[in-house]
Formats: sequence, C-alpha cells, structure tokens
Amino acid sequence: MKSLAVISIGTFCLAALACSTAAEAPPSAMGGTSPGGTGNSAGMATTGGTGNATSMGGTSSAGSSPVAGTGGGVAEGGTSSAGSSSVGGLGGSGGASGTGASSGSGGSATVDTTLVGAWDGALLEFPCGSTGSGYDCQQPATANCKNFNAQSNPVVSTIPPANGAASSWTMGGTPGTVYSVTFHIRGVVEVTSYVGGTRDAGTTSIQTTPRDLFQVGGTPQDNTGPSFDYNTYELDVTPAVDGAANVYFLNSVATAQNPHANGSPTTHLTFDIDYSATVKVPGGGKVTLKVTDSNCTQVQNCGDTAGNTCQAPRTVSLAGATPPAPSFAQPLSTGKYYGQWVFFDITNVTVAQ
Repeated sequence: MKSLAVISIGTFCLAALACSTAAEAPPSAMGGTSPGGTGNSAGMATTGGTGNATSMGGTSSAGSSPVAGTGGGVAEGGTSSAGSSSVGGLGGSGGASGTGASSGSGGSATVDTTLVGAWDGALLEFPCGSTGSGYDCQQPATANCKNFNAQSNPVVSTIPPANGAASSWTMGGTPGTVYSVTFHIRGVVEVTSYVGGTRDAGTTSIQTTPRDLFQVGGTPQDNTGPSFDYNTYELDVTPAVDGAANVYFLNSVATAQNPHANGSPTTHLTFDIDYSATVKVPGGGKVTLKVTDSNCTQVQNCGDTAGNTCQAPRTVSLAGATPPAPSFAQPLSTGKYYGQWVFFDITNVTVAQ
C-alpha cells in the first residue's frame, strides 16, 4: 500500500576571492565563515594573533597574542586582508596556525540554501484515485501502476507525484565538493520496515512523539518481506558520496512494528511526520525521491484508527517554512478519499567535513 518521489538541484561557482576547491571551503553568500587566526608577518611573534571580527566586507587585522589565534568572524561576505586565509588561518613567519574551517576544528562554512534549488519548498502530493474502500484507495490511473508479478511484471511500480511535480533535483555548488544538506520534512505517509540500515529512532515505537521515521541505508523488502505491499519513500543521492549511505528512507519503522507484524500499531494506517535529517550531496549531484507501490494501493490518511470508514484525516502545520510552503488544501483529497504527501524545507547547507 503505498507511494514515493525524487529530487535535484542546479550548479554554480561559490565566490570568495576565487571559486571553491576541495582544499578551500567556499565562503557563504549569506552565512558567516569562521577563518583561522592570522599570525604576524616577518616573524614579529612566535604565535598567531587573534583576528578581529569584521562585517560587511571589513578586513581582519592581526594582533600579537601569546597564544594561538582564533578566527575573527566574517559576516555578509567579509574578506580577509593580505596575510590572512579565508579558510584555515596561516601563521606568519615563525607564527603558529590559527584554528580554521579547513582544519575541521573550526566548523563548516555555511552556504546559501539556494544551492539546493527547487528542492527547497518542494511539495509532492500522492492523491488517491477515484476508487477505494475502508482505509485503502487505488493509485490514480495516470500513475500507470501495475500490480507486482514476479513473472510478468518483475519491477515494482514507481508512483509519480501529482501534477507532474518534479521529484528529482540537481545540487548547485562546486563539482568535487561535498555538501551536508539539512531538511525539515513534513507530511502524511504510510510506513514500512526496511532491510538493514540504521534508523535515527532505533527501536523506539512509532507511537512515541515527535515521530522520527528517517533511516540511513538499507534496502526495501523483496516480495517475500512481511510488509512488501506497503509503499516505500526512498531518497537517493547520485553520484555516490564516498563514505556516505547515499540511500535514505523517510517512512521507516522498527521491524517489530512493520504493518504485518502481529498486533502492529501501523497496519492500514498513515502517520504525520515532522522531523529534520541531514544527507550528503556532491556539488552538481542529484537527489531523487522515489515512491514505489507493489500492489497499486495506498493507505488512506484516515487518522489514528483504521476501519471501514475514513473518519479523521490528519493535517500538518507548514508554518515557519522558508520559503513559505505552497498553498494547498488539507487534507489532500480526491472526492471522499484522502491521499498522502510530503513537503521539504531546506534549513541548512554546509561544506561537509
């Protein structure tokens, strides 16, 4: 019972003295960077000085402190003066290096969230078709969904979001640079368990709020799995980032609470989601939301209890999103049938360490 979608983002060159390279974290177009301290030149001191904080393009001055320098803050695109580094601080002749972003101890450089393009503010709707019964409804005919059959239809159907909405986005930024993208996701989804991987919430019950259904890594169940007929919500990153999972799931529950487990609290139910998660994406890479459905039937948004009548569909507040969420009527409905949806709000983008 179920559905999924995909994601993508545009590329551009981050400016701050020059385009970013793997050795130099790009400065922020909007956020501040934390450069390292600047040592005095010409051997005037044996250790680096403490950089003064600058704003609006001010330059950082070097002092002569008896301890290693700490980076002066740079706001709204401030630049460092000669002898200072825009990333990790460099000691002058005889000076000690400051603590900077390139060293890893100074934190990541914050990057403008416009790097993620239309992924920020993406609303993906998976409405019911015009037929249903009780807690289920059929996928819309426009989805061209085919019931899974190992012989005649061995590929589980991918369900597109309504109205031709994009479910894949291209990341901006510098090719070769990896970004950590944090998103706040809200919506109403059915749930399932996945094979392998690590759930953020571990074995915590789905009945514990707030609900965190995010999972790093793993694979969907095959046709022998106990809840194979429930939709997947899978987020894929390509090309792969070394050392990262590159596959994430948005609707994961612990194996003991999969929809077909005995006495499970998830059988024939959808749940509201409202949590944040972080994924790594390469500059110029692609993020895709993939929703699949093995039986062309999704669980309706019926509220806390499943029954022959869908009585109390859930709604989720989208307040505080930047940019504001698109206007749409909740609950998402097709006549008397209530479908599922997800909304992405990108809240932070940094150069990954």
